[in-house]
Amino acid sequence: MRFVELDIKKHHDVVLKFRKDSFIVSFGDLGDFDEAGYLRWLERKSSQFPSGFQLIEENGEFVGQLECSILEYEDEDIGYGHLFYLI
Repeated sequence: MRFVELDIKKHHDVVLKFRKDSFIVSFGDLGDFDEAGYLRWLERKSSQFPSGFQLIEENGEFVGQLECSILEYEDEDIGYGHLFYLI
């Protein structure tokens, strides 16, 4: 298993597939999923903290995705996990 830094242009289809699946599991359907909005958010967040946005690869196939940021909370920097997804 290895972690691959996410490249939105290169991994566009994979990240959308994984995020949509996690959305369905969390909310039951894709009714409120905003694909363009998600991709804009992902581009912005991953440019701020590239190492926090990773795909997980096993045997040459992507099997998961991590989305993490560093946020400020009560004047402290904290790690925040937006998504932890594994097939």
